[in-house]
Amino acid sequence: MIRLVTLLVIALAGCITPAQQMEAARVRVLNPQPIVTPPPGLAVGLVLGTSVPDQFVIPELNGITPVPVEGWRVSLSNAFHNTFQPAQQVAVVVQLNVARLDYLPSGQFARDGRLLTGAAKARIRFAVSFLDATGRQVDAMTGEAISTQPWMEMGGSSSTAAEAIEVMYAQISERLARLPTPAAASI
Repeated sequence: MIRLVTLLVIALAGCITPAQQMEAARVRVLNPQPIVTPPPGLAVGLVLGTSVPDQFVIPELNGITPVPVEGWRVSLSNAFHNTFQPAQQVAVVVQLNVARLDYLPSGQFARDGRLLTGAAKARIRFAVSFLDATGRQVDAMTGEAISTQPWMEMGGSSSTAAEAIEVMYAQISERLARLPTPAAASI
């Protein structure tokens, strides 16, 4: 397998163009499978806030190549529906207002005066409102979900992003378990 470090070294040597490097780092639609036990008997719905983009590019930062992201809203929805069972009557709506993906260096080195990253972890900074069936906010939380596995290989940007989504929904599920159980209503 080609390591991220190798990609960076090849790019610096001129064997791979910046466009090819960005393509290798691209995150497409994901299907995360959170290992979460949702609160029993709680019917939960999802609303993605308008500030959650579907496509964006994470700019180059801290020696990490730019990362184009596609289908972010679909990826977040996929993970939600893989975690919570669909229901016609929901008691709580998770309104995901913010879900910003970026990457944190977890291994860096200097070469020819440039700081390069040999490994990175995905991070999602998020903000959630919990709404009852009438749309009234009953709780809110902000958080940071970080993948445990680093991105060190080609395609690692996607696997670490999926893992960060899984971590985020685990945190949200823990918070849901502490909410009082409201009555359900149609969505």
